[in-house]
Amino acid sequence: MNGKPVPYRKAMKFKFEKKWLSMGSGHLEIIHVRTETPRAIVFAPPLIGGNLSQQVRYFRSLISCGYDLITFTYNGHGKSQGKFSLGATLKDTVFVLDHTCRLAESENLPIFGIGSCAAALPLLYGAGRRPMAFSRLVLINAISQIRLSSIFKSFFAYYRIIFRHQNKRYNMMDALRSYWDFMLPEVSRHKGAFGELALKRTKPLKIFHETLAWNPLDKLRLNDLPVLCLYSRDDRILKLYEALSESHYRAKIKRICPQVRFSPLEGDHFLSQPDVRCKALKCILTFFRQASE
Repeated sequence: MNGKPVPYRKAMKFKFEKKWLSMGSGHLEIIHVRTETPRAIVFAPPLIGGNLSQQVRYFRSLISCGYDLITFTYNGHGKSQGKFSLGATLKDTVFVLDHTCRLAESENLPIFGIGSCAAALPLLYGAGRRPMAFSRLVLINAISQIRLSSIFKSFFAYYRIIFRHQNKRYNMMDALRSYWDFMLPEVSRHKGAFGELALKRTKPLKIFHETLAWNPLDKLRLNDLPVLCLYSRDDRILKLYEALSESHYRAKIKRICPQVRFSPLEGDHFLSQPDVRCKALKCILTFFRQASE
């Protein structure tokens, strides 16, 4: 969200603090971007396959507006140790959130959470496990479930689309590569790795079982937490993966977050257009500043 400058943005000096937090499986790599006089701490879990710089790049406009940022890499990613699984991302998130809460308490700062795409899932889970941690949450094109059935349905829907428009048959491997390029264009894929995730540091069998019927947010209700949900009306990923109408998507989020307000945006899943990023930033800043009113 580093679009055109907004009228109330001013230049901020900031510094990067990188550290490792020890946990049972090894240590997690985290980064704390500090501003001179922070308004709050923004806690932003990463995407699967993502790294520290990705979240800093996405939300550097918030840093420029005086918000500290804390993010990290999951187990199995980069320099973080341990094995990766979907369940491990939840534990990693709660672990770093506990560290953030201690820091926020010592510096007398509120914590605002931001979760984009699938990173919304561990963020919401962390908010449920630590109900007093967050003052406000922002969800951006949030995906609240990761299921194998949804992946299969979205893949075959995509295959039918490219077959119809390009009028040729793809072999399965070519179709899979095209599907992943379409769904996750910002995640590099090469032999033995998915972005920052080393495939040899995963738990394949556990991940398979998790994606069959994994729904850690099933009974979660964040009844009193103010939430802003930004979503793109033309989001190809939500349309293909979630296969929900706009009203059903809103209802799904509202079931978890009754105090949610929605702000639909034009544009794609990654808010790639500068004007869309600028509008999203203004919405987020207004929402954050309302916390102190």
